[in-house]
Amino acid sequence: MHFGKKIRDITNIGKLNITAHFEDGTNTEGELLVGCDGIYSKTRSIILPNAPKPHYTKMVVTGGHTKMKITDKELSIMHSNYGKKDF
Repeated sequence: MHFGKKIRDITNIGKLNITAHFEDGTNTEGELLVGCDGIYSKTRSIILPNAPKPHYTKMVVTGGHTKMKITDKELSIMHSNYGKKDF
């Protein structure tokens, strides 16, 4: 894991290993690249240059889990709770 790095370029996309090139001149190689760089993601724009540009929706999403017993045996169902201005 690399924190505080700014991605400059990504090469070898679609091959076994991916190379991430950072603005500080360093590189790293691996089998999986996870870019956690927000709504204006440079990672996304390099990998998917023709994808629609994201826009801010003012929506904040959080998630969690619990150890409560689930009685519904349909495992493909996601349960959500909705409020007046949130869910």
